[in-house]
Amino acid sequence: MRFALVALLVVCPLLARAQTPDCSMVRPTIDRLTTPDHSLVAVTFQGLVDEDGDPADYEIRSITQDEPIGGLGDGDVCPDASGIDDDTAMLRAERDPNGDGRVYHIHFTADLFGDECDGVVTVCVPRDGQCGDGGELIDSVAGACPADCTPSRCDTECQLGCVGPPPDPCDQPADASTAIHCTLSAARSDDSCSADRFPSRLNSILDQLDGSSTTAKTAMGRELTRLGKRMDRRLKRANRLVARLKLTGHLSGDCAATLTAAFQSVRGQIATLLGK
Repeated sequence: MRFALVALLVVCPLLARAQTPDCSMVRPTIDRLTTPDHSLVAVTFQGLVDEDGDPADYEIRSITQDEPIGGLGDGDVCPDASGIDDDTAMLRAERDPNGDGRVYHIHFTADLFGDECDGVVTVCVPRDGQCGDGGELIDSVAGACPADCTPSRCDTECQLGCVGPPPDPCDQPADASTAIHCTLSAARSDDSCSADRFPSRLNSILDQLDGSSTTAKTAMGRELTRLGKRMDRRLKRANRLVARLKLTGHLSGDCAATLTAAFQSVRGQIATLLGK
């Protein structure tokens, strides 16, 4: 009886840790931006903790909104959000002066003891106390800014009004961040993988790596170091997944070899990014 009780005390915490976290418990630290002064406001997450009270790790996947990014009146600024692949969303305190309030949707992944769940929280910029949610119509981060799209600004993010296509940044990658993006893109489109259908999990990891490489362009100091470590962890997960997919026959040997070689190159590019 005593042995059974000891065993129960030992096993029960392990069972609790193995439970999938519940992302419906997550709430934003700020759910209403009541001063529409066009400033960027930091919003993080709360509500998901372990049995010791330690908070989960969060990673933002996307941010959307129900209003256009540009052309909403005096002082309108864009883009309206940032924070992809980070744990903090920067949201523009802005809304249509003639609308029913703006609603941001922040999609995230929470990590608790290595177990993950996906969720979404909303943040409103009210008008006259209203927060009418018109749906996830616009990408708050990547949407084009009409006021900034001119012939003199012709790049891959804002081509409206441009004359001719912008140059391909992969012809001569200007930095390690661009090189990572180009290496991953080339591997995914390589002829050796043309007959392979990547599982959604592999596509998700590759998309996250690609997104992190874009974020790294403007990151500095500790933020860049943290981002580099996160990319390295994802790269290891991608390597393990490719090896498993090859063994189970879900990925051809040639495609697996192409991806493995690309991951090796990306690892060196991450080291360059971090100045190692």
